[in-house]
Amino acid sequence: MKGVDHEAGMDCGDGGGVGQIIPGLEKALAGLKAGDKKRVTIPATDAYGLYDKARIITVPKKNVPPEAKVGTMLRSASGQPATVLEIKGDSVVIDTNHPLAGKDLTFDVNILKVEHPPKAPPEKKP
Repeated sequence: MKGVDHEAGMDCGDGGGVGQIIPGLEKALAGLKAGDKKRVTIPATDAYGLYDKARIITVPKKNVPPEAKVGTMLRSASGQPATVLEIKGDSVVIDTNHPLAGKDLTFDVNILKVEHPPKAPPEKKP
């Protein structure tokens, strides 16, 4: 599937979308064709997971950019999002849950085009 919803800014990517979007949405889009429209609600468990209080951590202030303040969105070297919750003394409390964790998500989907990945060429026999 390939498509862009300019209002939502979502590109489903190439190659059938496998691994490109949240699992619940990928499952809900399976079998749709160009021109199909659908409202889909994805439960948090099939989106970015449940909110986990254990993912709130305290780190040394020296490990956080000096301009960070409460509400600042950070990203780890591996790309994991985090939000500054509190700055106290020499430490910073950070929420490492995805910003959409614990939230059911609703999408209004309009399938613009469906593309199937090209078939692999047949193997040559020696």
